Amino acid sequence: AISEWDSWGWLDPALSWLGGTGFRERFEREWLYGAFIAACLRLTGSFSGYIIIQQTLGVVAAIFMWLTWRSWTALLPKPFILEIAAIIIGLLTVALYLFSPIALALELSIRPEGIMAFTAFLQLFCIASYCRFRWHQPRAIASLLFGALALLLAYALFILKPNWLLSVAATIL
Repeated sequence: AISEWDSWGWLDPALSWLGGTGFRERFEREWLYGAFIAACLRLTGSFSGYIIIQQTLGVVAAIFMWLTWRSWTALLPKPFILEIAAIIIGLLTVALYLFSPIALALELSIRPEGIMAFTAFLQLFCIASYCRFRWHQPRAIASLLFGALALLLAYALFILKPNWLLSVAATIL
């Protein structure tokens, strides 16, 4: 794991909880990423295991990126040439993300940005699925489920990075 000057703000609550003194927020950090670290450390027992989980979430983020892209393009008219172009553009975008050194560095660091891509693309997938099941292929239960999950994930993004407050407002709209 790559630590930075502010990594202790997330590590301290996680290590305090694992040490038996309770989960106490420090340095005005939000609780969600510290709880994620604590759960990963409890599950794996090591920082390398925690990083493997964070990197796995990065790969899963790419899968949700692809699923989101396909969900959005499925809502559009489907001329064959546009379908092929959409697939190529989507695959190139996913490849750019997967091979990005910036994404890899974030997945190796002790920062909430390490799980932001996973959370953001899962939220976008839920929004696309909500639109699909609300208007394109109406299913009340599915649209309710994906809509509620999108709102919850928007709040999680806000907790991970408070400057993502706009994601909450945009999702509510």
